[in-house]
Amino acid sequence: MINNYLIKGNNKIRDAIKLLDSVNRNCLIVIDEKKKALGTITDGDIRRALLKKKSINSKLKDLCNKNFLFFERNYDIHKIKKIILNENNNINIVPILNEKKNIIKIFTIQSFKKKLFKFNKKLSSIKVVIMAGGRGSRLHPATNVLPKPLMPIGENTLIENIMSKFERQNLKNFIISINYKKDLIKAYFKDTKKLNLKFLEEKKPLGTAGSLSYLKKLNSKNYFVTNCDNIIDVDYGNIFEYHKQKQNDLTIVGNLKNISIPYGQIMLDENGKFFRLKEKPNIKILINSGLYLIGKKAIEIIPSNIKFDMDQLIRLSMKKKLKVDVYPIEDNSWMDVGKWKEYRKFSKSIKI
Repeated sequence: MINNYLIKGNNKIRDAIKLLDSVNRNCLIVIDEKKKALGTITDGDIRRALLKKKSINSKLKDLCNKNFLFFERNYDIHKIKKIILNENNNINIVPILNEKKNIIKIFTIQSFKKKLFKFNKKLSSIKVVIMAGGRGSRLHPATNVLPKPLMPIGENTLIENIMSKFERQNLKNFIISINYKKDLIKAYFKDTKKLNLKFLEEKKPLGTAGSLSYLKKLNSKNYFVTNCDNIIDVDYGNIFEYHKQKQNDLTIVGNLKNISIPYGQIMLDENGKFFRLKEKPNIKILINSGLYLIGKKAIEIIPSNIKFDMDQLIRLSMKKKLKVDVYPIEDNSWMDVGKWKEYRKFSKSIKI
């Protein structure tokens, strides 16, 4: 398989075009006679070279991208996976090189997508619950007219942007908990003819977890539960694997957030006496992202038809000796768009 991605530097542009076409690839690794990696050549590189009047007989070693991405033997497979599957990177191939720059392994977008597809078949059975019953007070006055889930972001609504993150990983069965302006939300999704969608209708506000008691009659073992103001771009398969491996009943997804304090911190010793001033310190804290993976046992203990918040469910789960754990994600994977500043920031990024 590796040989399908290799071409010698003395070969010409015409040879690269033939090989790219025959093996249905868009990137090759250019090597020398000793199989040392010299760089990469893509169909885009070839088009640009021809537009610059380069000959079809130009040698690849003179045209290849020598500043290419590669990893050495002690590579991080999760880091490579994240790079390749991020469409914005436009990277389809990552070679692993030894100390002499010889290729010992190649990771491609095709290999990861095959594994991802197999695993996503397991994810497809998990239902995603979106808690969309709140009034969206942080987005007033707009939410006096539109419910927060239907606030526009780009060409879609806020809730559709949230759903798309799950749908990309084959999580396509949605349950939306609704209360405030629920008729508008139901009417919107009736018009869009969204498949695999059900509603939990609160007759009165039931807090951030109360409506989950309606799930007791369903047979699902686990549910992803998310607030309706979180845009989270993570590998849900990794969360699911962690939840299963740890045998958790409730997994809280925690966001590892960097906080810069714009003031000098006065440091005291153990006797309460001043000993130094620390200028504008940075601290890392783990905050609740508003995303959870909740098992059947935790769902069963939620009281019916009373206001019940997620922090109460977490405390009750621990009191009843259920397994509660935290799965941390990086700060840049999470955005709270329930506030105007972040809402506008995310809206701008979608337009770009």
